[in-house]
Amino acid sequence: NLVDLTAASTIIDKVKAAGIPTVFINRQPSAADMELWDKITYVGAKAEDSGTYQGEIAVDLWNAADSKVDKNGDGVLQYVMLMGQEIHQDAALRTEFSIKKIEASGIKVEKLFQERGNWDRVLGQEKTAAAIAQFGDKIEIVFGNNDDMALGAIEALKAAKMVVPVIGVDATAPALDAIAAGDLAGTVLNDSVGQAHTSVDKALALLAGETLEKEYWVPYVKVTPENYKDFQ
Repeated sequence: NLVDLTAASTIIDKVKAAGIPTVFINRQPSAADMELWDKITYVGAKAEDSGTYQGEIAVDLWNAADSKVDKNGDGVLQYVMLMGQEIHQDAALRTEFSIKKIEASGIKVEKLFQERGNWDRVLGQEKTAAAIAQFGDKIEIVFGNNDDMALGAIEALKAAKMVVPVIGVDATAPALDAIAAGDLAGTVLNDSVGQAHTSVDKALALLAGETLEKEYWVPYVKVTPENYKDFQ
C-alpha cells in the first residue's frame, strides 16, 4: 500500500529485478507504471464510486419528505468539502464525483469552502471551524473525503451548536457509532476485508504463475442509518 504514489516505478524496478511478484493495494500506481512488468497487479476500489455514493446520500437527504437541508430555502445546496492528501487520487475523485452526482440529480450546488484536511480528524475539525467562522449558518452540508475528517467536522459543528448533515467515507467503527448516535448522516464502506482477501487470492495466483489482469475492483457499499448495523 504505497505511501507515495511517485515511488511506484522505483519499487516495481526493484521487485522485477528480484523476481518477486507484487500486489499493490488501495493506492493505484499509474497505468504507465503498471505496464513495467507482467508480474504485478492492483487491488482496490473505484474512488469515483465512493464519491458517487456520498452524492446519493446527499440527494436522499435533500429530497426526503421532512428534509431540512435547504435551510435558507434558496433551492441551492451550500456545501463544505474536506479533502484528503493531494498525492492521493481518491481525494480528487471523491471530491469530484460527489458533487457531480448531486448536480446530475438536478440539484444546484454552491461551494462555500474547500480545503485539505489530509485525512486527519484534528485538521478536519480545524478546517470546519474555519468554515463556520467564515460562513456560519450558510453551511447546509459537509463532505469529508474520509470518516476521520467527517468526525472532526462533527466536533466543530457541535462546538458551534450547529446541526448540519456530515457525510464521510470508510465506515470505520467510530463512524458507525456516530451514525448510531445521529451525528453522521452517512458514510461509504471501503471494504478492507474484501480487499485483503482479494489481494491474497491474487498473490497466490501470481505465485502459481497465472497471468492476471492489471487491476481488480472490490465494490464500495453505501452506509446509512437504515443499514449501518449490518457493518458493526
